[in-house]
Amino acid sequence: MKKFLSIAAATAFAFAGGGGLTGGATEFTQLAQFGADVADRAASYGKLVEQYLVEAEQLQLKWQEWYRRIKGLEATLNNIGHLPEMLQADLSRMALEMKNALERGQAISYSARSIDSLYKKIFPGYDYYLNQKELTPEYLEQEYRKYYQSTQDSALNALNALGIQENALQSDELFLQSIKQAMNAAQGTEAALAVGNQIAYNQIVQMQRLQRALMLQAQLQAQAMARKNEQEAMRRAYGEWYRKRDVIRHDNDVPMDALDDLPGSNK
Repeated sequence: MKKFLSIAAATAFAFAGGGGLTGGATEFTQLAQFGADVADRAASYGKLVEQYLVEAEQLQLKWQEWYRRIKGLEATLNNIGHLPEMLQADLSRMALEMKNALERGQAISYSARSIDSLYKKIFPGYDYYLNQKELTPEYLEQEYRKYYQSTQDSALNALNALGIQENALQSDELFLQSIKQAMNAAQGTEAALAVGNQIAYNQIVQMQRLQRALMLQAQLQAQAMARKNEQEAMRRAYGEWYRKRDVIRHDNDVPMDALDDLPGSNK
């Protein structure tokens, strides 16, 4: 089956940002502007992960808000037996917002997983920090994949129960038409609220998984970056000492590869 959220996430990874919850430049532009210097690239990756963590926290708050609003609409429906037209329009808008939030959450997990892979190439010893926490080197990748797949499966299954097919999720206009049609069916509004409630609850749980993974990734990257900076500072200090020593003694009795034997070096 064609996976609409996979496509949406891949597209959002390249082009999202300006219309996101926090705005700003697109990830594609940010990635393209990374300098050749390893430290600059690593710092840029770290900033992106921090941005994603902020977005994930905002998304979590939005899902909690939508869950409360849907509960309120369910109470109204139970009390008066129907949902006024104005509230039906509100439910349709909310459904569209939820759809976009699902896609954005998947885009974040897709991008963060890619950054984790890139960071491992920059710092071959990056996995050391996962080992310190008794986690496998594939832990973050697996967590992001679990979030990605769970979000996709639960959303598609819930929407299919409303009769909304996957191709309806390719555009906002088509999606809204499908939501309105579903609500016009027998017990459609009640079913739509139940589906919205199910998706919102699942995302409250899944966003916690995403936030934990992002927090861990930010922590690990900061540790690796700090260690890299410490090593570079030691190498520069040793190099300066060696140059001064060489000027004074006019000899080269210290081999050039001595720097590789410094404590904390990657050799």
